[in-house]
Amino acid sequence: MSGFLRSLTTATLLLMISGCGSLLSTPAPNDLYQLTSPPVTETTSKSKILWHLGIDYPDAIGGLHAKRIAIRENKNKVGFIQGMRWVEPLPEMLQTLVLETFEQSESFTFVQRQTIGLVTDYILQTEIRDYHVINAAQAGQQVHLRVQAKLVDRWKKSVFFENTFEYRISVSGRGKPQIITAFDQITHQFLESLLEWVAASSYNMHCVIGQPCLKNEPTE
Repeated sequence: MSGFLRSLTTATLLLMISGCGSLLSTPAPNDLYQLTSPPVTETTSKSKILWHLGIDYPDAIGGLHAKRIAIRENKNKVGFIQGMRWVEPLPEMLQTLVLETFEQSESFTFVQRQTIGLVTDYILQTEIRDYHVINAAQAGQQVHLRVQAKLVDRWKKSVFFENTFEYRISVSGRGKPQIITAFDQITHQFLESLLEWVAASSYNMHCVIGQPCLKNEPTE
């Protein structure tokens, strides 16, 4: 009799677990998205920048260090879009895009990811402060990007130039493709402006071929 009760109890528990499992909603799969670097455009200057430039891994605040795509309902409420993810953590993806943009410009004699042991003259440091969708009642959805950038002398540990890049762009629709298109467009704006700013900073220091650097000698 005890064996029958044990079997009955086990069967009942299995049915209960099975029933509970059927009530649990299965999470929808995430669509993965990858941003792109801007198309290559011809530079007006033929001078090569003498800097050996390292692209540091970006810092990120407010949950922007992950793969989740952020959305801001108001200034105090930040969430994440369900069913959408970046293919890799946002700082890692942005570092790759910056590197690709700088390499494709062919403006630098040397540019690489900044790693331990890599000998460079300057380090480009960035901090992602805003990189999200805004739900605005009247203006509709927008994408907001704000990144702070610093050019740091690797040897003197001092900041030579500092700038904040900020852009907003409207999303033409409310679907996932439209959101990613807006992210791509605003990222292109940022990358093009960042490249122009870094190049202008080097020219301000005359750190181009044929002219000595005013602030720092290029690495041998």
